[in-house]
Amino acid sequence: MRITCLIIMALTVVLSFILEQNVAEESNQKTMAKGVVYHDVNGDGKFNSPDKPLPNIKVSNGRTIVRTGSDGTYYLPVDDDTILFVIKPRSWRPPLSKHKLPRFYYIHKPKGSPQLKYKGVAPTGPLPGSIFPSIHKTSRNSSARFCSAILNRAIRRKSITSPMMLWKN
Repeated sequence: MRITCLIIMALTVVLSFILEQNVAEESNQKTMAKGVVYHDVNGDGKFNSPDKPLPNIKVSNGRTIVRTGSDGTYYLPVDDDTILFVIKPRSWRPPLSKHKLPRFYYIHKPKGSPQLKYKGVAPTGPLPGSIFPSIHKTSRNSSARFCSAILNRAIRRKSITSPMMLWKN
């Protein structure tokens, strides 16, 4: 019994060392994306003089989460199939597309999606020198007001009779 435990422990140590080496090699081979998260003061969607870089904002590639530095910059590893996105902080919102959809991400797929029955992502080409996601300040309780409005409307329509119905399965 004791020998079995020692063998298992030794194998665990060896395997963890091998896995750490593979992760280190993989991170050395990846391209790094660089960007700045900023408050788009003038609303033009471009990082220019009136805009303010935002420190301590979370950005992710779906595997790693980093915070922006004091100057709003971040660095994240990317491969040929990565989506970079801002994790929305409280009281901020992403810019909206012409169809009113939030734009808080960048898709990096240099070769695009494979040819399948349905169209996927078009090739994005090489990684840009810098990716500038913008966010906008909102009023403090805008999301709470939005949820409250939806809830009140559902109660008025008698879709639900009380807020507690939302949590029933």
